[in-house]
Formats: sequence, structure tokens, C-alpha cells
Amino acid sequence: MAMAAAETSFSINGTCSVEEQTHNIDHSSDLLKFANESRQDGCFNDIIIRVGEKNIPANKMVLSCYSKYFNTMFNTEMEEKYKDVVEVHGVDGESVEKLVDFMYTGKININTNNVCDLLAVSDFLQMPSVRKLCIEYLLTTVSPQNCFTIQALADRFTIPKLTEKFNNFVVENYQQVVSDEHFKKLSKDDVTKLLQSTHGKVPSDLVYTAVINWVKFELASNESHLSEVIKFVDFHEMSPEMLEDVVSVE
Repeated sequence: MAMAAAETSFSINGTCSVEEQTHNIDHSSDLLKFANESRQDGCFNDIIIRVGEKNIPANKMVLSCYSKYFNTMFNTEMEEKYKDVVEVHGVDGESVEKLVDFMYTGKININTNNVCDLLAVSDFLQMPSVRKLCIEYLLTTVSPQNCFTIQALADRFTIPKLTEKFNNFVVENYQQVVSDEHFKKLSKDDVTKLLQSTHGKVPSDLVYTAVINWVKFELASNESHLSEVIKFVDFHEMSPEMLEDVVSVE
């Protein structure tokens, strides 16, 4: 049954000199709260995002607002535009769910356990705000134990800030970095890349120690690469004590 509109014959037009007032009220928080409550109640959901066995109900407009990936999907003539269920492959389902929750609430928890997955999925879904939050978090967590993982993330997702942070961290903490097992387990290409990027920036004694420790860690496979990595050691800049050890031990 339709409800009748409330009509009035009252007016104060022309009875005072008060000028027109314009008001700007931010409805965004109320709108998101209502949208999230409706989603949880099963109202206004017009799409299900399926990631593996996880089904995530949502609204196309909300998804399109916060994700360029979904905006393209639902606003171009892709076949998914007309589907009620859209499958997303190659990403972590739990992270997708967290990002959909973020769209509706503006809240997200980032920690060492989920930051790598959240970065990958926010990059995939083209959500720059979460991607930026993940990068800012990673910039504060660099350590000798994780710096090579962070370098790999920087390379994979093209993040210059992380690359710069990694390079500076390695130079400033060289001895701790190359003493860690994560360094010793690096491939020849990764070790070469590290030695090349830090060449001339750290004492030659430390570089020599790093090279020898890496070779000895997996002697059977690494010994054949000695000539390729030892070239980054400037022997003429090594201390007399280290040179003496080189001659007597190696």
C-alpha cells in the first residue's frame, strides 16, 4: 500500500531577511554502516565472489567503488557482468574476504602473518589504499630474517620505496644480514645481485666473509660459482689482518 506524501500549506517566504543557508553533511559513514548491516542481513547483495570454497556476498556498486578490478568487470561487457556468482582464481580467499570487509567498514588489521597475502590481493584487485597500507607496514618491519622476502615483494610488485629500504638496510646492517641463514640459502643470482648493489658501500673484509660463508654453506653446489662472486671483493682494500687470514686459511 502506497503511503501519501506529507503536504503543507505553510510558508515563511518574504517574512524575514535571513539569507539562504547551504549545508554539507557527510553521509559516508552512515551509508557504509547501513550497507554493511544490510550485507550481513542478506539484503541488497547482488553478487557472490567465490574464491575456492569461500563464498563472499557483496554488492556490485560497493565492489566497483573500491576496486578497479571489479569496476572493470561490472561496467564493461565482460561476461561476469551478468552473473550472480563470480569466481576469482589465483588469490587467497581469506584475504579477499578481509578486503571486501574493508570496503564496507574502512577497517583492516595488517600483521606479519597476513601482510604478504594482503599486498598480493590488493595489487590484484587494484585497491591502492590497502596496497599503500601494506607497503607502509612492510617499511617498518625489515629485519635480517625477512629482508630478502621484502626485496622479492618489491621486485614482484614494483615498489621502489621497498627496494630503497632494502638496499639501505643491507648496507647499514651488512654483517647481521650476511650472517643469517636466509642469506646463505640464496641462489647464485640473488647473491650476485646483492653483492653488486652493495659493492663499494661496505668494508671489503665483510664482503669477503660473506662470499666465503655463502660458498661454504652449500659447498658442493656453490664452489663452482666462487670465481663469479669473489670478483666483488676488493682485496686491495682489505685489512692486513684479513689478508693474512686469507693467505693462511683459504
